[in-house]
Amino acid sequence: MERKTFVLDAFFLLYTEMEDRVNGELDLQPEGNDFSKVIHLIVETIRSLQGKVGDFLEDEPSEVLFFRQIWPKFYSRLFFYLLVHEFHFNRMLTSSDQLDDFIREEKEKGAVFLRDNAEFWLYYRSGNSKIDVSFTRRYSASSVFDPLCLVLDPNGATLASFTAAWGLAYEAR
Repeated sequence: MERKTFVLDAFFLLYTEMEDRVNGELDLQPEGNDFSKVIHLIVETIRSLQGKVGDFLEDEPSEVLFFRQIWPKFYSRLFFYLLVHEFHFNRMLTSSDQLDDFIREEKEKGAVFLRDNAEFWLYYRSGNSKIDVSFTRRYSASSVFDPLCLVLDPNGATLASFTAAWGLAYEAR
């Protein structure tokens, strides 16, 4: 238990350091719309996170903890800045008379995602343990009717952690 607490503290320290670096990079941006450096910084941090996971996922409760609380926290920042980067790029391609429609469509994307995943999102945000099993790699591997289970790294992500990260990204938007 003591080792797990130490590793968890290391994960959260890594996250805090990432956020500090992201905020520092954002402060340096004169126009505030070039998010490529921020995205690369987050990817670099995620690679570091992947190197620290190691034996932490030794049992199902640890796996649930990691893929429910830690993985989505890091990846939601990546997904958020990918969304923001795409938004700014597409906004440059949108004429001023189409801007209101463009913004409305962008807002709708997040609403659709959260609506499509409403039951999961309700349980996830409430912290209800009913969905804990969905944060295991075993569960994701058995979800053969979701084509994403074949695309995700079976040792590095779960379908539920992926959904949670996207939900957090859309929520932050």
